[in-house]
Amino acid sequence: MLYYAIMYCILGLYCAFDVSKEEKNNLKYYSLLAIIVLFVGYRYEIGYDWLAYEMLFDTTNSDFSWKQYGWGMVTLQVEPLFYGIVLFCRWIGLDFQHFLMLISLVNLVVIHKAVQRISGKYIPLFWLIYFIIAMIGIQFNIIRQALASSFVILALLSAYDQKMTRSIVLIALGMAIHVSTVIFVPFLFFGFRRLPLVPIVVVGVASLAAFFTENTIGEILGFLSAYLPSMFSQKAEGYSNFLSGADAGISPLSVLLIVGHIAAAIIVRKSDRDRWDQLAFNLSMLMLVCHIAFYNFPSTWLRCLAVAVVFQVPIVLRDVHRMFGFGAIRLASVGIFAVSLAMLYPLVTRPENIAFVPYHNYLQYVFFDDPGDGRQRSEYAIRRAQSSSAE
Repeated sequence: MLYYAIMYCILGLYCAFDVSKEEKNNLKYYSLLAIIVLFVGYRYEIGYDWLAYEMLFDTTNSDFSWKQYGWGMVTLQVEPLFYGIVLFCRWIGLDFQHFLMLISLVNLVVIHKAVQRISGKYIPLFWLIYFIIAMIGIQFNIIRQALASSFVILALLSAYDQKMTRSIVLIALGMAIHVSTVIFVPFLFFGFRRLPLVPIVVVGVASLAAFFTENTIGEILGFLSAYLPSMFSQKAEGYSNFLSGADAGISPLSVLLIVGHIAAAIIVRKSDRDRWDQLAFNLSMLMLVCHIAFYNFPSTWLRCLAVAVVFQVPIVLRDVHRMFGFGAIRLASVGIFAVSLAMLYPLVTRPENIAFVPYHNYLQYVFFDDPGDGRQRSEYAIRRAQSSSAE
């Protein structure tokens, strides 16, 4: 809890001393980015996914062969480009911790540059919001998706500039790291357009139907898993087991995010001045669908949030400034700090977050020979999740 509180206070101080009407000199924000990179990249044995990636990393040598790639799929099914990145990191001599650092560095720098591109005035406030709603779930957990989302973000920036060949190549690279990024392909072509109301309503109704018939969705996925290619069948079966279970219930964070996405959609649709607004509105609709239809399965909507939040937050802050003046940004800063402070304690004390709390840093291990108990907590959390989905 202490390290999360310290990081939260650092972000709050950057916001407090940074809110002004002037356009920013973005060079001074790199000190904040460096702190975030160290905090995220040097987390030590935190989360759920790292155990599987550690096993893949340790069982992979630097000599590529298709036979070895097939053996690697027995350990963990990953897309070929991600496996190639693992091979390259092994070849240059990186250990697993610095492999995670490299992924974090790439993703956080891309996020920083994207927010800077959209509106450089609100970078500290963006990171404060990101810290509360996305940092733990994305940066500490869905490791491969975080890296893949970097290419999706770059692809959307290229699509905004109407450089479609580059954007298609970038999103193809993202899919070669995590296939789920295919969901963002339509956004390259339609994400910057104002969509008709009818398909939005149809999708909304379908999402509500999914909300009330979640067990049915689990059964459908279970049926389809027998006919899907191996890359998809195991994931579909896992989703089926989870969605068909009795352990249901929408989390407070999901409720807050649903309200937030609705507010974002209203603000950007009311502003509706440029293509950024259209993208933010369409991403908000995507996130509403994910939260309503898959409210009880965070890894599904976190994969979309990894991209959506990077565009939603700075665009909404920019529009609030346009519509209500800079006083609204100051008020928003205070309000966000207060609300996120109220969320911080329950966020890091919920039983399902045992794999993330307490935070442990790699430098503690290096300089003080303190490995912590992250491995034991992660293994316990995985067993607990598996037993819940099996019931």
